[in-house]
Amino acid sequence: MKPTENPATTAEQGTSAEVLARSGVTEADRKFVSWAEEHGRAFLRYVQADLEKHGRLWFGVTRDVKPSDVPDLTRSLLEGAQKEFPRRDLTATVFDPEGERIGKAHLGSDGHVRWEK
Repeated sequence: MKPTENPATTAEQGTSAEVLARSGVTEADRKFVSWAEEHGRAFLRYVQADLEKHGRLWFGVTRDVKPSDVPDLTRSLLEGAQKEFPRRDLTATVFDPEGERIGKAHLGSDGHVRWEK
């Protein structure tokens, strides 16, 4: 994925096999994506990960997610990722159901989450 591409748009293009291949960069990333999609099925439209190499996560929320719930959902996903990829700073970029970026959250190795819009 190119840095300027919107993961929501990219995920909607191509065959389901192509989408699956882009869900995670490494096997560990794909394992995390599967876990996240299974546990957050009602809240997540898609999840893409480059956690193992670069500490990055992208996900889109469903219409069932209220704006006030986005920070807690994001924290939960980042904390789950940090269990699999410990001692690393992680970044999650969150997209609304239309594919527009909501914001970006950074989880430091100290457990503190910092948001930027």
